[in-house]
Amino acid sequence: MKSSERNKLLGRRIRELRKERGLTQEELSEKIGKTDEVISNIETGAASTRLSTLFDIADALKVSLVDFFDWVSPRKLTAEEIRQEELVSRVRKILRGESTASAEDLAEINTALVKAKQKKSR
Repeated sequence: MKSSERNKLLGRRIRELRKERGLTQEELSEKIGKTDEVISNIETGAASTRLSTLFDIADALKVSLVDFFDWVSPRKLTAEEIRQEELVSRVRKILRGESTASAEDLAEINTALVKAKQKKSR
Protein backbone atom coordinates (compact mmCIF):
# COMPACT_ATOMS: atom_id res chain seq x y z
CA MET A 1 0.00 0.00 0.00
CA LYS A 2 1.35 3.41 -0.97
CA SER A 3 1.93 6.06 1.68
CA SER A 4 -0.68 8.32 0.04
CA GLU A 5 -3.27 5.55 0.44
CA ARG A 6 -2.29 5.07 4.09
CA ASN A 7 -2.56 8.83 4.68
CA LYS A 8 -6.10 8.82 3.24
CA LEU A 9 -7.15 5.84 5.38
CA LEU A 10 -5.65 7.43 8.50
CA GLY A 11 -7.30 10.77 7.72
CA ARG A 12 -10.64 9.12 7.10
CA ARG A 13 -10.42 7.34 10.46
CA ILE A 14 -9.48 10.54 12.32
CA ARG A 15 -12.40 12.38 10.68
CA GLU A 16 -14.76 9.56 11.66
CA LEU A 17 -13.62 9.65 15.29
CA ARG A 18 -13.79 13.47 15.40
CA LYS A 19 -17.34 13.47 14.07
CA GLU A 20 -18.36 10.70 16.50
CA ARG A 21 -17.36 13.09 19.27
CA GLY A 22 -19.28 15.97 17.74
CA LEU A 23 -16.23 18.15 17.14
CA THR A 24 -15.58 20.43 14.19
CA GLN A 25 -12.15 20.67 12.62
CA GLU A 26 -11.80 24.09 14.22
CA GLU A 27 -12.59 22.75 17.69
CA LEU A 28 -10.12 19.90 17.31
CA SER A 29 -7.44 22.25 16.03
CA GLU A 30 -7.92 24.51 19.08
CA LYS A 31 -7.57 21.52 21.42
CA ILE A 32 -4.22 20.53 19.92
CA GLY A 33 -2.83 23.97 19.13
CA LYS A 34 -2.79 23.57 15.34
CA THR A 35 -4.67 25.36 12.58
CA ASP A 36 -7.87 23.94 11.16
CA GLU A 37 -6.01 23.76 7.83
CA VAL A 38 -3.62 21.22 9.40
CA ILE A 39 -6.57 19.10 10.53
CA SER A 40 -8.15 19.37 7.09
CA ASN A 41 -4.92 18.27 5.39
CA ILE A 42 -4.58 15.30 7.74
CA GLU A 43 -8.20 14.23 7.28
CA THR A 44 -8.05 14.42 3.48
CA GLY A 45 -4.73 12.61 3.36
CA ALA A 46 -3.13 15.60 1.66
CA ALA A 47 -0.37 15.65 4.25
CA SER A 48 1.30 13.19 6.54
CA THR A 49 1.79 14.22 10.14
CA ARG A 50 4.21 13.81 12.98
CA LEU A 51 3.67 11.13 15.55
CA SER A 52 3.51 13.78 18.28
CA THR A 53 0.55 15.41 16.48
CA LEU A 54 -1.20 12.04 16.25
CA PHE A 55 -0.74 11.61 20.01
CA ASP A 56 -2.20 15.10 20.57
CA ILE A 57 -5.19 14.29 18.37
CA ALA A 58 -5.71 10.95 20.14
CA ASP A 59 -5.65 12.70 23.52
CA ALA A 60 -8.10 15.35 22.33
CA LEU A 61 -10.46 12.70 20.98
CA LYS A 62 -9.96 10.50 24.07
CA VAL A 63 -8.93 7.47 22.04
CA SER A 64 -5.91 5.26 21.82
CA LEU A 65 -3.45 5.88 19.03
CA VAL A 66 -4.22 2.31 17.92
CA ASP A 67 -7.81 3.40 17.15
CA PHE A 68 -6.47 5.52 14.28
CA PHE A 69 -5.15 2.43 12.54
CA ASP A 70 -8.26 0.32 12.94
CA TRP A 71 -9.27 0.25 9.33
CA VAL A 72 -10.19 -2.48 6.93
CA SER A 73 -8.11 -2.74 3.78
CA PRO A 74 -9.80 -0.86 0.94
CA ARG A 75 -11.67 -3.70 -0.69
CA LYS A 76 -15.34 -4.32 -1.13
CA LEU A 77 -16.80 -5.65 2.11
CA THR A 78 -19.42 -8.35 2.24
CA ALA A 79 -22.74 -7.60 3.91
CA GLU A 80 -21.66 -9.78 6.84
CA GLU A 81 -18.36 -7.88 7.21
CA ILE A 82 -20.20 -4.55 7.17
CA ARG A 83 -22.60 -5.81 9.85
CA GLN A 84 -19.65 -7.00 11.95
CA GLU A 85 -17.85 -3.65 11.59
CA GLU A 86 -20.99 -1.79 12.66
CA LEU A 87 -21.38 -4.11 15.64
CA VAL A 88 -17.74 -3.58 16.67
CA SER A 89 -18.26 0.19 16.42
CA ARG A 90 -21.37 0.00 18.65
CA VAL A 91 -19.54 -2.18 21.19
CA ARG A 92 -16.65 0.32 21.32
CA LYS A 93 -19.09 3.17 22.00
CA ILE A 94 -20.72 1.15 24.77
CA LEU A 95 -17.36 0.30 26.33
CA ARG A 96 -16.25 3.94 26.19
CA GLY A 97 -19.49 4.99 27.89
CA GLU A 98 -20.61 7.00 24.88
CA SER A 99 -23.73 4.88 24.44
CA THR A 100 -25.85 2.47 26.42
CA ALA A 101 -26.57 -1.06 25.28
CA SER A 102 -30.10 -1.75 24.19
CA ALA A 103 -31.67 -5.20 24.48
CA GLU A 104 -31.20 -5.51 20.71
CA ASP A 105 -27.50 -4.63 21.03
CA LEU A 106 -27.00 -7.22 23.76
CA ALA A 107 -28.76 -9.91 21.74
CA GLU A 108 -26.67 -9.14 18.65
CA ILE A 109 -23.44 -9.09 20.66
CA ASN A 110 -24.33 -12.41 22.25
CA THR A 111 -25.12 -13.97 18.87
CA ALA A 112 -21.79 -12.74 17.45
CA LEU A 113 -19.89 -14.16 20.43
CA VAL A 114 -21.60 -17.54 20.10
CA LYS A 115 -20.77 -17.65 16.38
CA ALA A 116 -17.15 -16.71 17.06
CA LYS A 117 -16.85 -19.40 19.72
CA GLN A 118 -18.31 -21.99 17.33
CA LYS A 119 -15.85 -21.01 14.59
CA LYS A 120 -12.94 -21.21 17.02
CA SER A 121 -13.89 -24.69 18.26
CA ARG A 122 -13.99 -26.12 14.73
